[in-house]
Amino acid sequence: DGELTCYRIAKGIHSDALMMHVSLQPDQPWKVENTHPFRFRNWIFAHTGAIAGFETIATKLYLALPGHLQRNIRGSTASEVAFHIFMDLLGRKRPVDASDLRTADVAAALTRTVAIIEDATRVAGPSVMNFIAMNGQILAGVRLGAPMSLVRFAGIPDCAVCKLDSKSLNADNIAAAHRRFTAVVLASEPHRRMPGEIEIPDRSVITVGPDLAHAIAQF
Repeated sequence: DGELTCYRIAKGIHSDALMMHVSLQPDQPWKVENTHPFRFRNWIFAHTGAIAGFETIATKLYLALPGHLQRNIRGSTASEVAFHIFMDLLGRKRPVDASDLRTADVAAALTRTVAIIEDATRVAGPSVMNFIAMNGQILAGVRLGAPMSLVRFAGIPDCAVCKLDSKSLNADNIAAAHRRFTAVVLASEPHRRMPGEIEIPDRSVITVGPDLAHAIAQF
């Protein structure tokens, strides 16, 4: 049926924010409850990498979560527990779905999540924890152990999809919308480099606010 592309998967979806997670694990059975992204209220979360020795401390970390977060966990992955640790930390100052969350608080909660898991699994060896989370207003990511990069788009000068409509009566409106288009893409373990990409340093957290301005800090 042709190449599986982001466009083909997301065609027909209208949203200000999109998260996509691709994982090839042919030796493991697929379960919907273990499929990224995970969701709690207006937050979604995805992880690439593996947490070393997590099975030895999973129960301890799970039991440390508040009851409402324990009940939200559906699957058996370390990634989902990590997400709920992040939700617990973020929600200690104000509700996680508050409209006035600060990017600094999101960054602090995400880096603290990494620190908690690192401390608990240190004897098992290094982990790869590239986390990406967003709520439609704030985009945040942590890079630990694998590549991560940010790409900014300002306008779409050459759209292979909309060329099909170039002779339509709506062509001018389509072109104007493409000129106004702005976006950022945060990619964990990208399979190819893109022009103008910003590589996120290892052991760093990045946040992107509603105005698409980004900030990077190492930890």
